[in-house]
Amino acid sequence: DLKTRLVAMTRTAGMLYSDEEPLVRKDRDGAGSALGGCLGCLGPCCQCYCCFCCSMFVFLLWVVLMAWTTQCGLTSFPVEHVLPENAIQAGAVPLFRMGTSANMNVDPALGIDLTGTWWMDGNPFTIEQLVSFAGGAGQGPFPAHVKMPTNLAGQWTWSDSIFGRLVMGWYNFISTVDETHDFMFVNSSYAEIDPVDETTFGDNIFPFEKISDDEWLREVYVLRRIIYEDGTPHPVQWPRFLDWYHATWPSGQMVVYTTNNQCIRRCEYLLPCFICKRICGPM
Repeated sequence: DLKTRLVAMTRTAGMLYSDEEPLVRKDRDGAGSALGGCLGCLGPCCQCYCCFCCSMFVFLLWVVLMAWTTQCGLTSFPVEHVLPENAIQAGAVPLFRMGTSANMNVDPALGIDLTGTWWMDGNPFTIEQLVSFAGGAGQGPFPAHVKMPTNLAGQWTWSDSIFGRLVMGWYNFISTVDETHDFMFVNSSYAEIDPVDETTFGDNIFPFEKISDDEWLREVYVLRRIIYEDGTPHPVQWPRFLDWYHATWPSGQMVVYTTNNQCIRRCEYLLPCFICKRICGPM
């Protein structure tokens, strides 16, 4: 009868479900095992990648900390102390080394006077401001090759900011202390400059054109003499420079290299000063 048939169909369906259930479980277990195998394979890779990223982050933080705090191969000082008289009156040793006839060996017959301290007025890279050509050397006749060792201690300034200090570190690792700015003077009023930083500027040559006794055009900015070789300030450009610097960098501090020890200059961005001195030797 109908009731008997319904009971038989229900039992048959139950048996089919019971027979198929292990197969379903098997399929699910197989998929889970496959996924687990993939994750098991990726797990070590993900862990290594995470460890690498964390290590790099910690390393970069360490470099930033070293750059911001080091006073080993570089030193910060008030911008007013660029003028030797101000530094001496404050009981400090002048850290900026300006060019003089005594420490430059440029043939007088060339008629090129780059003594004193020079401001890169209008330089879009405002973390760099002053340069000295102390140690410059070149002989006539024209065309005359004049080498300017601007990488030496106390001959280039940067703002005392984390960016300025990191750029100093960048230069330390792409150039050496004894590299020079090479000027090829065609005559006493025009030269072409081969920059120190060839990594950034490549083989570009920069024109250098005389405007007046105290001004030279360096393509994108004007190089202005703010201090004469006898230590007296330029009556116009020195006050202008101070006003500009305080407006641009309110801290009023700038930084120079205070050592020509290449090892110290590089090491101080990675290790504390006392360790660098043991590794690199005298300042």
